[in-house]
Amino acid sequence: MVGLPRFMFRTPPSRTLRRRRLGPSQARARARFTARGRWSAAGAVVLLCACAAAATAAAQAAAASTQKPSTSRPPEVLSWRHQVLPLERYGELASAWEQYVEAHPEDPRAWVEWGDALRYAGDDEAARAKYARAFAIDSTEAGAITAYVADMMTHRMDHAPTARWAYRKLRSVAESSPDHAPAYYMLYIAALTQGDAVWAKESLRRMVTTGDMPPVLLDYAYNLLVSAPPGAILFTNGDNDTYPPLAQQALYGVRPDVAIVNLSLLNTHWYIRHLREIGLPIALDDRAIDALRPTAQDRVSDQMQRHIAAHLERSSRWREICYAVTVYEDAIAVPNDRVTSGLVWRLRAAKGARDGAPRRAAAGSEAGSDAFDLERTRRLLDEEFRLASITDPRTDWARESSVVHLGINYAALLGRVALGVAAEEGAPAGRPYLERTVRLLAFHDKREMAELYLTIWEDEFPRDAAPERWRALFRRR
Repeated sequence: MVGLPRFMFRTPPSRTLRRRRLGPSQARARARFTARGRWSAAGAVVLLCACAAAATAAAQAAAASTQKPSTSRPPEVLSWRHQVLPLERYGELASAWEQYVEAHPEDPRAWVEWGDALRYAGDDEAARAKYARAFAIDSTEAGAITAYVADMMTHRMDHAPTARWAYRKLRSVAESSPDHAPAYYMLYIAALTQGDAVWAKESLRRMVTTGDMPPVLLDYAYNLLVSAPPGAILFTNGDNDTYPPLAQQALYGVRPDVAIVNLSLLNTHWYIRHLREIGLPIALDDRAIDALRPTAQDRVSDQMQRHIAAHLERSSRWREICYAVTVYEDAIAVPNDRVTSGLVWRLRAAKGARDGAPRRAAAGSEAGSDAFDLERTRRLLDEEFRLASITDPRTDWARESSVVHLGINYAALLGRVALGVAAEEGAPAGRPYLERTVRLLAFHDKREMAELYLTIWEDEFPRDAAPERWRALFRRR
């Protein structure tokens, strides 16, 4: 059988849940986002080489120097939670906001926008300077506080005085500007550092009530949680695969048995202590935790993943380890084969592992690191997943392009189920899943992806007329 490409859209790193840097490798971490990924719904983001990036920046600087300061406000720079643009577009936005700031130097929010554009363009140091300037202009403005505090927390998250100061400042934003949604992502973390479970939950609630966490994202989180086996430890990557499932658990009581562990935060000492305090299998005292350091080969998160897995092997209480399919390959540190089961990768049991972990590839899949649990995934898609919102015309899909990419993971699952069911039960049994796949892709105008599935289906079942019917529909649109 012709195999489908493995493509699962990864959640991008963010200001609030950023992986701890290893010395000068911040550029390398950004490159992992821009260049990594086998195949994505929107196509791979092109990694610009250093000389091209430098040439582009120089050209933009030269053009900006000959233009008069702009008086019209440029477009807002949306968080990667909502929208990921090409790298060159962030360079254009940085130039536009620079010109605007020249004309409006006392506008703190403009400095924040300029900083955001620079950060997403890859210039973190310049972005930090803009956030500091915004805060210096007006230390009471919600956007300036949020950006500056988030930057300070990102770089000094394990520094207790900084964490206390950040918590107080973000609480002030919550009281003075309760509709300023970006503050609540960092306030959630700051509240946890201070042991304030009430404000941690309130932050999650306000992410939802301000509208910053759309229903389609909450549905994705629900589907992620129900994909996990009972009592699982679920490792996640960024904002969109961490905060929404936390909100589903805290606000709606969905799958509280699943422990969500963010791999970016797992590089910080306070978070490791927090996980230990809420019952995760961590057999380290405070002194041992504070002694953890990254090495040339390992991040702290890598060391902790292996520690948790080893502790589970020795424990009388077995809990299965899973990874959200949005986690980058090189962030997975527990050696084992994996089985795709819905929206999670379940680790296939090594020798001596406990009952409950999958021990072999499910039907319709070959053995190996890309094994696929056809039966379980089919049942999730048919009976448990909430899928209506991914094609809801009321959603502002242009704004929520990052969520579109997450939703394309459904197409990957549907396509694999279509081929697996067709191989086992015949083409007519698999055709409904193919049609669901193409219908989802057609809604989001992902024609190239749809053509991929149609071509594979045609190769496998050359007498089936369904692919040509779909091509005719695309031609009429």
